[in-house]
Amino acid sequence: MEPGFFRLGAVSLSELDPNVNHDVEKQRHVWLIRESAKFFNTYDAFCRVSMSAGTSSLATFFCFYCLAYVCTELAAPVGAWAGMFVFCGITLLLLRTDQILSGKNYLVGSIFLFFSPVFCAARHPWCVRRSLLLARAGGRIRALRLELLFQAEHEGEA
Repeated sequence: MEPGFFRLGAVSLSELDPNVNHDVEKQRHVWLIRESAKFFNTYDAFCRVSMSAGTSSLATFFCFYCLAYVCTELAAPVGAWAGMFVFCGITLLLLRTDQILSGKNYLVGSIFLFFSPVFCAARHPWCVRRSLLLARAGGRIRALRLELLFQAEHEGEA
């Protein structure tokens, strides 16, 4: 800043005063920072909880994505189970590091976390087998209908 800027009296900010390093604790911006620091822990805790919940939900989503897409569409159950265990492990890691839990609470949380994906993965082969049987039976029924329709058309011509 130019020295003439202060002489003209255009700005009267104490932060721009040449004697700014004296009585630092009385300056307005230092006081504002100290006042806002009182509420920092509240915002920090809220941000930690939000990030933990969001990341945990994202890892759970990818867990079910591995089960649904990789196992069903790509027919790779080993890869799907491996992905499921990796993403469940990430969620457990977040649960352990971001929250202060006793051993019993952590065990209960782990059981609830693993129950749903493991139950879905265990039911998946039965559901796929059943849907394949239904698809084959449906294909047979459609083929029978087409054959009957084809015969009816030929009988009508004769």
